[in-house]
Amino acid sequence: MRYITIFLSLFLLYGCATKVDTNTLAIPKNLIQKEYYTYDGHEGKISAYFFSNKQGVLHVSSYITYIPFDIDDTLYSPFSSVKLTLDRYSKADTIEEAMEESVQKNAQRKLFLNKSEYIVDRDFAFDLIREIQNYNKKQERDDRNKDDSGAGGMIIIP
Repeated sequence: MRYITIFLSLFLLYGCATKVDTNTLAIPKNLIQKEYYTYDGHEGKISAYFFSNKQGVLHVSSYITYIPFDIDDTLYSPFSSVKLTLDRYSKADTIEEAMEESVQKNAQRKLFLNKSEYIVDRDFAFDLIREIQNYNKKQERDDRNKDDSGAGGMIIIP
């Protein structure tokens, strides 16, 4: 009896284990190409996570966009691209309110258990990230133009 169990265990370990394809066991099939957008209200950021399966190994790439702190309300002016995007997807007045509304629509699902990031709608988050990036570029251009225009003036030579 003892020899039979040894023979069976050796057969199972060496005979069957080499036939298992590790590429099929590395990740679930539904994660071959996925992207998720999340919102973290505590840090004021929208994150994008891209999951891909490359040769049986899970690769994750991500980028973060922080919601700008706008002092002079140009972000929410009636005809700004950010405000038009907000009006297209929700009835909220600010980005934070719209993101909270999107979190509620997705039943407050978390992507990671140990983070306070909640999954939001993909199209809405993608459009909003693009508009925030355009807004930040415009602000940088305006700041550069202010610096350039302030440098001119009279030069007094003693």
